Amino acid sequence: MIEWLRNKFASAVAVFFILAVIVCTITGGISGYTIGSENNHEGIGFLIGLVIGLFLGIISGILSFGFLATVIHISETCDGMVTRLDRLYSSQNNFAQNVSAAVSNEQKSTDNSSSSKVWVCSKCGESNPSGTMFCRKCGK
Repeated sequence: MIEWLRNKFASAVAVFFILAVIVCTITGGISGYTIGSENNHEGIGFLIGLVIGLFLGIISGILSFGFLATVIHISETCDGMVTRLDRLYSSQNNFAQNVSAAVSNEQKSTDNSSSSKVWVCSKCGESNPSGTMFCRKCGK
């Protein structure tokens, strides 16, 4: 439910930002008209009020709704990281199980097999199971 709410709110942030800019611009225009009417300059006061209201609306919208958009982005990024970590953890567990199964099978086969299933490294003298291409001790 929280993801649903976050997704709906994320799409509404842009709409709220535009509405906030419009409201601030109109409020600035009305304030400018009111201040200009005291000096008989209603038109100039209205235009200056519109410009100031637009500027303040954009700045306040960026600060408030930008913050909310950043929080939403951080939340989505954290969810993505949790999903990736879960996949990594499960693949790590699968890998560990495969390695332990291979080691136990190797130990059983070396206990039950003869020396013909082993090759000796010419560099370090380590015995390695047949079928392996590199020495498990020195890597050659």
